[in-house]
Amino acid sequence: MWKALGVALCLSSTAATAVETAGDRAVWNEPLPLMLTPLGYSGLAVGANLPLNPDNDLVVEVMPFWTRDNCDSYCGAVGGFAAVGVSYRLCRFGGGARDGFFVQPKLVAHAERVERVFNARTRELTHEAELSVAIGVDVGYRMTFGNFFVAPILGASVGYASSINDYYPRFFPLAILGPNQSPWSEPVLGFDLNVHLLRVGFAF
Repeated sequence: MWKALGVALCLSSTAATAVETAGDRAVWNEPLPLMLTPLGYSGLAVGANLPLNPDNDLVVEVMPFWTRDNCDSYCGAVGGFAAVGVSYRLCRFGGGARDGFFVQPKLVAHAERVERVFNARTRELTHEAELSVAIGVDVGYRMTFGNFFVAPILGASVGYASSINDYYPRFFPLAILGPNQSPWSEPVLGFDLNVHLLRVGFAF
């Protein structure tokens, strides 16, 4: 009898733990970059949340992107952003395992190959490599509906850029607002906003 009770308690404890941790892991997309494709900018922003404890996640983000222009002086670019950080839940709301307000400090890296017009008369093109590294922070609120969730977010990044180019975004994920113009020689410290605004994902 006591052995059967012990086995039952063990199984119920295991089941409770499984229920408690269900939905901790997540994969997500930020749909706004792809929606900008008609404007000449497009990116595929995806990420994953991997639980470290009940309130903290390791967050990994990547976004390959491409831009096109009319080639008056700038033709376009192909590159990618990547970021890694830790999400800290500030307070819990809702029924999901990770629901609530969170803050996510992160380290950001960016590289791209830029195509510009070198000689306007002959339409000769030049190709340059652009790099940046930055530290940033996102603040958001996660809401879970079954296995799906949405998370409105805002954030900012500051860091080192190899050059100034008003036609492309330096830091992840800066699909809309380009870098600030600077009176100083390159390279410079730059500041930008995270305006991807929304994550849509699947928790499991």
